[in-house]
Amino acid sequence: MIRSAAAAILGLSLTHAAAQSPASQADSLTRAIDEGASPSEPIRLEASARLAYFSPAGAIELRGSRRIPVEFLNADEPRLRPAWRVAAAKGRWGLEASGQSTRTVGRTPFAFAQTPQAGFRRIPSRNEFQLDTIDLRLSRTVYEHLFDADDAGSAVIAVRLAPRVGLRYVDFRASFEPTQTPSSGPPAPFLEDSVTLIEPTVGILGEMTFAKAVTMELGIDLGGRPDIGGISSSSGNIEYGFRFHLSPNLDLEAAYRLLIQDLEDEGNLLLDGSTAGLFIGLRFRT
Repeated sequence: MIRSAAAAILGLSLTHAAAQSPASQADSLTRAIDEGASPSEPIRLEASARLAYFSPAGAIELRGSRRIPVEFLNADEPRLRPAWRVAAAKGRWGLEASGQSTRTVGRTPFAFAQTPQAGFRRIPSRNEFQLDTIDLRLSRTVYEHLFDADDAGSAVIAVRLAPRVGLRYVDFRASFEPTQTPSSGPPAPFLEDSVTLIEPTVGILGEMTFAKAVTMELGIDLGGRPDIGGISSSSGNIEYGFRFHLSPNLDLEAAYRLLIQDLEDEGNLLLDGSTAGLFIGLRFRT
C-alpha cells in the first residue's frame, strides 16, 4: 500500500511538471537566477584576442615645451594595435583583466623653449605618443531577468546589470626628438618624460541578450587618484559594443571604446587627452 501511495504521488508530480506552461518554466528559471548559483556550479572562463584601431587626441605638455594639441604633432593618426581580455566567473561574481596599447609617431616643426630669454623656436622633430592601460575589475550581478519566453520556454530577451570596482594601470610616455640642427643658437633639446601609476575605478556593466544570438554591452567606469608623490590623475572609460554568438563556445565581438585620461606630474608632464576607436575580436568561452 505504501508503494502504491508513493507511485501515485510521483505520478501527480510528473503530471504537474509536464503541465507547466513555457512562461511558468521561464519564471522558475528567473527565480533560480535570483536565488544565485549553487555551490557546485563550475567556474566559467573567457579569453578574447582583439585587434584595436585607436588614435589619441587632446594636448601634451612637457618641461621645456609649450602645451600643444596632439594633432599639431601629426601623432593623431589611428594605428592598429593588439588588445586582450581574460575573465573568470562563478555565480554572481566575476573577475576580469583587459589591456590596450596606443602608440603613434609623427613628424612636424615643433616649438621648443631654450631659456626665458631665447623664447620658443620652431624646429623639425620626431614626436612619439604612447598610452598603455591594464584594467582589473571585480563585478557582482545585482539584477538578471528573462523576458518574453517563447514556446520552448527560452527567454527571447535577457538583461543583466553588474556594478564593478577595480584598478587601472596607466603608463604614459611622450618624446619630442629634434631631427634638424638649428642654424643659430644652442642646439634643441631632446624632450622625453613618462608617468606610471595605478588608480582605483568604479563603474557598471549592462548586458542585453536577444534570442541567445546577440548580446549588446555597455560598460562605464570612472577612475582617479589624488596628488601622491606629485602625480595625480583622473579618467573616464566608456565601452559600447556587440557580441555575436557563433557557437556555444565562440563569440565574435565588435565595440567602440573611449578612454579620457588626465595626468599631472609636478607640472613637468601634462596629458589632457583621450584615446578612442574600434576593436574587433574573438571571445572563447568555456
